[in-house]
Amino acid sequence: MQLEFTANATWSGSGDVSASRIGYTVDPGVTLTLNTIAGVKLISGSSSTGVIINGTLNVGTQVLTLNTCTFTLNAGATLITSNTTGAFQSSSSSTATLYGSGTITLSGNVVFSGTGNQDGTGLPTSGLQNLIVNSGHTVALTSAVAVELLNVSSTSILNLGTYASTAGFLSLDGGLTLKSLGTWGPGYANTDSHLTSSSSGTGKVTVSADSTTQFRSIANGNWNAPGTWQTSSDGNNWSANTTVWPNLGSQVFIQFGHTVTLTENEICGNLDMAFGQVSTDTGSGGSKVAVATYTLQLNGHLRAYYGTAVTTTGNTPLTMTDVGNGSLTLWSPFSKTSGSAGRIQVVGLSRALTVNSPNSTWATPNTSSTWPDIDFNLADANQTVTAATPLRFGNWTFTLGTFSTSQPISAENGTTGLGGANITIGPNAMVTSSYNNGSAFRRSSTATSGAFGILTVQGVLPHISQINFTSRS
Repeated sequence: MQLEFTANATWSGSGDVSASRIGYTVDPGVTLTLNTIAGVKLISGSSSTGVIINGTLNVGTQVLTLNTCTFTLNAGATLITSNTTGAFQSSSSSTATLYGSGTITLSGNVVFSGTGNQDGTGLPTSGLQNLIVNSGHTVALTSAVAVELLNVSSTSILNLGTYASTAGFLSLDGGLTLKSLGTWGPGYANTDSHLTSSSSGTGKVTVSADSTTQFRSIANGNWNAPGTWQTSSDGNNWSANTTVWPNLGSQVFIQFGHTVTLTENEICGNLDMAFGQVSTDTGSGGSKVAVATYTLQLNGHLRAYYGTAVTTTGNTPLTMTDVGNGSLTLWSPFSKTSGSAGRIQVVGLSRALTVNSPNSTWATPNTSSTWPDIDFNLADANQTVTAATPLRFGNWTFTLGTFSTSQPISAENGTTGLGGANITIGPNAMVTSSYNNGSAFRRSSTATSGAFGILTVQGVLPHISQINFTSRS
């Protein structure tokens, strides 16, 4: 028997459900809470497909036992536990959050809640999206863990244990970002009270480069290939690079004529891209970031400029001028593998993504069938990113925080058809637009050139406030 939860629900009562051989699926946007008096929940029997979480499962202090079945936390889904051991074990352990003879696959977000100390045993060595440690307690890692985003409350500690072989080693999977860690920056864990190591070892966090380093491309190449870049600490003096690539808050310049390709998930701070060499250029031969099937996290601003590429070392600063009101009809600054989920993900704290004063820092590039998707997933719901120029991407997703714009949002799937690119506003996100010269949500640069696809507004009480709202279906 397999249940499907399509609306928020609480599972109450005591004991387990082994006799009924129940498995269940939690749909996207849905929260299933295991009541604190519910006791052990046993998922048993080959007739069940086990537990599939596409939304949120809050197990509280409960133990979920898998008897030959599977537990799958899919990408984008969230598992919340306040179990004081917090472990995920495919072995006999009645104190683990999840355990049993089944297969445990965690590919989404794991949130350690409650107020007690917890154990991160069994977290995956790759594929985990977000590791969140809420206020008031310590989570200890006893083995290597790779995570895309790391969010540790200012009143909590992530204890990396002992770095010996692979134990206690935290890797930011694909070189992604630390999230909401106060003043802590890249380096060793024992430099800050929020990340500690045991007295017998030197628990360690690995990143690719220091956040203060500036990078400029010197040729076509892969993002994670050191030879693609020169580095500078002041923007004036540039050196050959043999060891690092952009990460965290790095300032990145993609120079004219260069295409930089992702072969894994990556991150940067500010991203400045050359569309041309002089002001009259319209983007032909301009720089490009090819995200392929991966995610480029953007933790700073987005800027288009014109200027000649410089590849010599020494005191050789770049000469750059903002795009202003230039026409970029021939520029494709981003691309992805057609049909893939390649995307730009805007992360971090409140800031301006683009501005229009004293000069515009971005202009709407051409239509393209391979525009990457874009996702706004800020540090928390109190953060706001603003844009004062038009933006065009594929599918738009607003996951966490507020996006405020004075210009149109274009969801683009190419030069033909009626769109197909979709816009999704999640339950923990908000979009505000002050644009009043046509369609705020559109397919391309003109309001009459076609509908974008599907607008999805999620949440318990989703709200749309707009003078005119036109649906084509």
